[in-house]
Amino acid sequence: MPRQLIVTALATAIVATMPLIAAAQPPITPEPPIDPVACGLWGCTDQAPVLPVPIPEAVPLPESPPGGWSTADPPPRAELLYWHDFDSDGVVNWADNCVIVPNGDQAAAIRPENAADPVNPSSHALATAWKASNPGAMYRTSGELGEACSNYNDNWRRTMVAFRVSSNDRKRDIFKFLGQGGPMFGDNTLTLAVPTCSRLDTVMNILEWGLHIPEGLIANALKALLTPAITDHFGCSTGILARLAEELGQLVWAGKRLYTPTNDGGAITNRFFAPVTEIGIFDPLIKAMPWLFPGGTGQTVQGRVRNDAVSPWDGRNSIAIDWRDVSDTGIGLRGNRWPITDQSLSELLNAMIGVGQVAGPGIEGQIIRALPIALGNIMKMIPIIRDLDVQYLIYDSCRALQEGFTPCTAEIALSRPADGATRWYQEGWMPFSTVDPDILHQTAWEVSHFNEMQPAFYNLPPNVGIDN
Repeated sequence: MPRQLIVTALATAIVATMPLIAAAQPPITPEPPIDPVACGLWGCTDQAPVLPVPIPEAVPLPESPPGGWSTADPPPRAELLYWHDFDSDGVVNWADNCVIVPNGDQAAAIRPENAADPVNPSSHALATAWKASNPGAMYRTSGELGEACSNYNDNWRRTMVAFRVSSNDRKRDIFKFLGQGGPMFGDNTLTLAVPTCSRLDTVMNILEWGLHIPEGLIANALKALLTPAITDHFGCSTGILARLAEELGQLVWAGKRLYTPTNDGGAITNRFFAPVTEIGIFDPLIKAMPWLFPGGTGQTVQGRVRNDAVSPWDGRNSIAIDWRDVSDTGIGLRGNRWPITDQSLSELLNAMIGVGQVAGPGIEGQIIRALPIALGNIMKMIPIIRDLDVQYLIYDSCRALQEGFTPCTAEIALSRPADGATRWYQEGWMPFSTVDPDILHQTAWEVSHFNEMQPAFYNLPPNVGIDN
């Protein structure tokens, strides 16, 4: 079956099974107070997470003129990525109003008469204030964008897609090009996100390291044995099977809800199971399980978003989405703490068991209890999982590209209690948008813009193979 038919069929099926995601989100609980500072293997919770890797000394960002860079006063040539042309449209990055979407004409975005701000007023105000304080930043506000990637129409989706179909090396270059975290996301802002892999062999490398197997021993052997006819479908950039996994992952892990009333940061909650918890017909189910859905949505595990992190790639500023400092109200289990990071694998499995043990009374509670308890106990009996009892840290490192779009790289740090060895990996990406959080709208756009889902539209070569 041709790839277009596969993707179209997948997207159509998703649309058909999602009658309507409610535009108005149900009310949520207010931001909880910050928990007392706790210190552990990965640093203290009043600071950004500490990775077990030497952080390069950051080269200071060049100081720009008050009005920003111009042809008469351009940025220094030492900033090589500023002078690169990511989208090969003849306009260097620092001057391009659609950095990764080709638009050689540089037509400015057209704001329709009486159009509302593309993102909510809080988010728009934070973005405007931040850019005014950082005029030389590579970040673009809605008014600075071109029509080809404008927030005043659906062309902003091209930026998200252009990022997703880039190779992992190109994604890294885009991230490094930005050089600083950018503005926060707005008070009570819901996001759309697509969990995106980086390199498929990274997952295998993580398992190899945890099991004391020489890194690459298994992964490289598999790459040597498998033919491109197989591996091309698993490529993280455009492989059809990787794409399928990302689309399905989006339905489970739909993004985040952010509470950031200032550019100093705030609280954050994962947005899970949106197709179920944000469709009105499932309201009785949600109300029957207030212990799991305290805010009336599938939002669980409360963490913190902060602007004082640095990237291990270049030592420059980034935004950290930090899951160590979680609230007791994260999944409604008051008095209990179920962090999703800064713990060992066995502790995570114990948390699964704990969630099952607090399920509500009655037959529904018995059914709901059975699965997490069974999964947790069974997984702890598997030798390879039991032996992989490393301490781990997971957090997102983010830099905003344009108003409403922030690509984040997912980082994982590991420590082996057996020998005290530590390691850090970049395990994936979480590009997310605040312009339109509705999954149904994104899926419908992908169905009707198939050509714009391909690397060629963004002047990119086909990214195939598991090394991309």
